[in-house]
Amino acid sequence: MRIKQPIINALATCLFTAAALIPLQAATVGYTDGTCTNSTTFRLGSSTTQGMAMKLGGDKLKALRGQTISAVEAVFGSRNSDGNKARLFIATSPDGTPLCEQEVKISRSLKWLTFDLDRPYTITGDEEALYIGYTMEIGDTYRPLSADRSADMRDACYAYKDGVWTDMYGTGFGCVNIRAVVSGGLTLTDLTLKPFALEGYYKESTPYSYSGQLFNFGTETVNSFDITISAGSGEPQTFRYENQNLESGGTFNFSLPEYTATEVGKITMKIEVSNVNGTGDNEPGDNVQTPDVFFYPANMERCILLEGFTGQDCSNCPEGHRYIASALAAADMPVAEVMHHSGFYPDFFTMDADIDYTYFFGGSNYAPAVMLNRTVNPAIGSVPVMNTSIANIGNTLEMLADRQPYVSLKLNTEYDAASRKTKIKFTAYVYNDLPGKQNLFNIGLAQGCIKAYQNQGGSEYEHSMVFRGVLTGNSWGIALPEEKCVAGSTFEWETTYSLPEAIFSDYWTDDLLASAGYTRDLVTHATDPDDMYITAFVGAYDLTDTGNNEIYNCVQVKLGESYEQGVTAISTAGKAGTAAEPVIRADGRRISVSGADSYAVYNAAGRQMPNGVSLGSGLYIVRATADGQTTVKKILIK
Repeated sequence: MRIKQPIINALATCLFTAAALIPLQAATVGYTDGTCTNSTTFRLGSSTTQGMAMKLGGDKLKALRGQTISAVEAVFGSRNSDGNKARLFIATSPDGTPLCEQEVKISRSLKWLTFDLDRPYTITGDEEALYIGYTMEIGDTYRPLSADRSADMRDACYAYKDGVWTDMYGTGFGCVNIRAVVSGGLTLTDLTLKPFALEGYYKESTPYSYSGQLFNFGTETVNSFDITISAGSGEPQTFRYENQNLESGGTFNFSLPEYTATEVGKITMKIEVSNVNGTGDNEPGDNVQTPDVFFYPANMERCILLEGFTGQDCSNCPEGHRYIASALAAADMPVAEVMHHSGFYPDFFTMDADIDYTYFFGGSNYAPAVMLNRTVNPAIGSVPVMNTSIANIGNTLEMLADRQPYVSLKLNTEYDAASRKTKIKFTAYVYNDLPGKQNLFNIGLAQGCIKAYQNQGGSEYEHSMVFRGVLTGNSWGIALPEEKCVAGSTFEWETTYSLPEAIFSDYWTDDLLASAGYTRDLVTHATDPDDMYITAFVGAYDLTDTGNNEIYNCVQVKLGESYEQGVTAISTAGKAGTAAEPVIRADGRRISVSGADSYAVYNAAGRQMPNGVSLGSGLYIVRATADGQTTVKKILIK
């Protein structure tokens, strides 16, 4: 991900006076690269009030001290607002009393428009922040906002979402297409290091190359600079660059030395640019980046959950199903598939939970439709559900390939044919802290194939991976306590499930059946133990925001089979005994154990470490044995 600091491009403007034509220097200040096409438009939330703002922080404002904001430039994704109008503002907070405010006419969409301010604002340099933006009233179907799609930047670009100004970082929309025109003789040496976003899915023992980019956001040409790089506790490496002739608005791309992690866990990279033009930088605060990188075990596995929405009366669904099959055939990663018979109309397969999952449509149901890991792809829309085009599915799978899995999963099922009972044991090992405000796991049942009527498919259409209900007692699953959401935690869940001879579609209450003129046998379908699948996943849970329900990892097995995603979870439950327990403690960066016949130290990945050595930062599990009794203790070394 590329992330930008404010762009400053010098340009010439003129001020007319009664006596003479006096040239003044002016510049545009913003975070955008200026891109404005149909693919850069969007809306956030469901409210008819939409808006965006860029934030200039205190360091940037000190560098711009004395400059006067005389105009605002902006791009609108649509001009179809109330009266083709918008409200421009400059304020110290987006909800605060504006320092400047005026109504403007939107003459064109997807074009840069310049609006001279009736009340120009002079930057004092003492402001903690300035927000420069607009709001507008617009209909439900329009996409009025525009951003450059090239990068996100934390605490710099904001959008008005359902009554709240929200940081756009992490949405993938990039930087807002808003710029401020300033004048006052601007002269800056301002070389900025774009923040590195190293939040992807990385594994130990695999070499990775990371690239970076410098931008000259000042007015002075940069000819020389140093880039210093270090990884974790490794020695810094400094690289000198000369004779670059990096002009205002220019970029410089560079690559970091290839890095291979030898342990599981988080390390901090530090990248710094210094010695700019042999002297310094007017804004050194954006010259250092310290991103964290998390490395998973080399044998870590991750599976994506694809949930489709369909219906027997949906005439376009057979074609949509073919698109899904083609996209999955081309996917270079494990994908588990489950089909919900909702989103069009309830049909003879619809389960009660299927209706709950239409929440992810964001208020507009349709079929055929699909969602992957319940994740929003901002390049496609603002809700997790999208149409079933091969391009949509492929693009979203490519996006998810870089997302962290956080947990490793194990699903054991033991089926007894005589009783039709299945013992199910689900285990999850947490490698990295789960990011959701609330997290859960859920386990559901699907039937591989049911032959029945389908519009445009005939009376013997093969309905694949039909959702047949949840095994956790409710649509959403079971919430995880906070102590089970941190790195090093293991949680387990067991149940026994009796597979009925046939499954009744529980959406159809007696009243609904009567009102529709249906009988119970129409919505009851025979089960085949050899064609049943169990799917388990861990993910975030937030029924106030469809975009905060991302599934981290999932696993799917046939009934009676089991699968473990490469990594064995570590048991931390010791046995009780009468003998004195060994004393386990950390002495500096070493773990010492006394009063034990033997002991072993394991890192978060389950790898045994040599006893008595100096250890790196992280969580360790110590298993000590004395008189046949085992004591297990977690030790955190900072």
